[in-house]
Amino acid sequence: MSEIRADRIYSEDGSTGPSFPKAIPSLVISGIATASQINVGTGVTIDSNGINIGVSTFYGDASGLTNVPAGSSVTGDFTISSGNLVVGSGYGIDFSATSGTGTSELFDDYEEGTWTPIVGGTATYGARAGTYTKIGNRVMLTGRINISSIGTGSQNEITGLPFTASSITANYGGSRAFFTSLATSVVSLTPIVEPGTTSVFFYTLSAGATASSNKTNVKGNGTIIDFNITYTAA
Repeated sequence: MSEIRADRIYSEDGSTGPSFPKAIPSLVISGIATASQINVGTGVTIDSNGINIGVSTFYGDASGLTNVPAGSSVTGDFTISSGNLVVGSGYGIDFSATSGTGTSELFDDYEEGTWTPIVGGTATYGARAGTYTKIGNRVMLTGRINISSIGTGSQNEITGLPFTASSITANYGGSRAFFTSLATSVVSLTPIVEPGTTSVFFYTLSAGATASSNKTNVKGNGTIIDFNITYTAA
């Protein structure tokens, strides 16, 4: 195996820029190929004239700045001017340095997307749409459903949520932004995601009361409902 060893490396003008000292001690680069020039990473090349280095500290091989040793740390800000920070599946950003009383300090999921509200059966639609944002296990979504004909579709349930709700013993409530042409007269309409499901059900009140009612058949021909819900994914 070929090696290049250097006790000290200096830039051409004797300085090394504002972010690192003038000398980098004991640099060892192993496995050098027999090429006229090797690009170790951005700003780092090795050729017949020696080693040209334009970064302060790096870990890498001939394919680029990779293979950063486990446990490495960076002091100061880290800026990515182009491209994305890609985290492997099952990993994330660990905030345990500021730990509290929670069960997890790992931020391991973020997602944005769309979903399609469904009432099933022979229902036909004038329009339907949905969007969601998932941060960790928290899902925030919006939905709109415009039913031309209810047919044999469900008058209370909307299916098709992007993630199954947690099975904890609690309902996840939301709010409706707009509704018209309901099959039942109500004074209150609340969308609910029940535990362990991917469905929205509508709970209503037809008059003042001290408790919410059960699920009510509110959808019919011409019904339009816009709603928002936040729930915890399984």
